[in-house]
Amino acid sequence: MKRALSMAIACVFAMQVYGLSFAMDDKMECKSDKKMMEEQAKHLEKMTKDLNLTPDQKSKVEVILKEKGDKMKAEMQKMQDDKKAIKDEADQKIKDILTPEQLQKFDKIQAEHKAKMEKKMKKGDKDKDKGAEVK
Repeated sequence: MKRALSMAIACVFAMQVYGLSFAMDDKMECKSDKKMMEEQAKHLEKMTKDLNLTPDQKSKVEVILKEKGDKMKAEMQKMQDDKKAIKDEADQKIKDILTPEQLQKFDKIQAEHKAKMEKKMKKGDKDKDKGAEVK
């Protein structure tokens, strides 16, 4: 029984790390959108220069790049949603086999791990902001 509980807890930690990537992605979404727009603008300028695009061509390429970005963002969101559904299903299956005492510990461990990861993510955001100021 102890081994089964240990395995369940190990699985929980693995899934929590995996699952918290969703939270991280959600919190970083605005920065990702901004970064994506900056990269698209740089790409457009490079194409304009390298290919000597006319203003008409440049505006058409800009629309195409935006459509591409929107489609890629939608695909990434779909993948996130699918991964979250898989994680939620696995969490529920684990909860279904735990005793009430184990479930209480499981929930506590998950909450502690989530808080730890959120704290780590906030620290990472502050470090990134400091790096941007130095440049």
